[in-house]
Amino acid sequence: MPALVRPTDAALVIGSRGQFRLLRFGVLAAWDGQAADRKPVINARSETLRDKPLFRGWLEQRVAVPMAGYDEWQGEDKRLHHVGPRDEGGPLLAAALWDGGERFCLLTCAADGAMTEVHHRMPVFLPDAQAATLWLGPYPFAQVLDVLRPHSGMLCATPAPVPLPAQGRLL
Repeated sequence: MPALVRPTDAALVIGSRGQFRLLRFGVLAAWDGQAADRKPVINARSETLRDKPLFRGWLEQRVAVPMAGYDEWQGEDKRLHHVGPRDEGGPLLAAALWDGGERFCLLTCAADGAMTEVHHRMPVFLPDAQAATLWLGPYPFAQVLDVLRPHSGMLCATPAPVPLPAQGRLL
């Protein structure tokens, strides 16, 4: 079973020069109370990154997060779904922003295809080596916008068994 990663946990990310580093999942907003009380921001809407002061300064600090999949809760009864790659061909690579320190947040986009039945949003996944190279490359943010969208057919969602185990996975 893949490693369990929850907000504030350390996760492996890939940086712009292909370097690997451990960063904490979730960025902290300076305006959100005292350090001990702050809840991390774990994701950001890709469509509004340039409009949000919290993310505007990090647009050139792009990283990618390898993951086997993630869990999503669906509906009012909160049914858990495991979401992973459709082809079992390897890990997914999610687009993320790095705060320049020790933290990152995942980027999201509107869900598409079968994913809309589970949730209206989903992480932005980099579908191939070309998209990953573009996202992690030295290009201005305006030149990488095309990768910040859903890439149809990459994912498969499987309902978790009922009853659920005591603790679910996040990433």
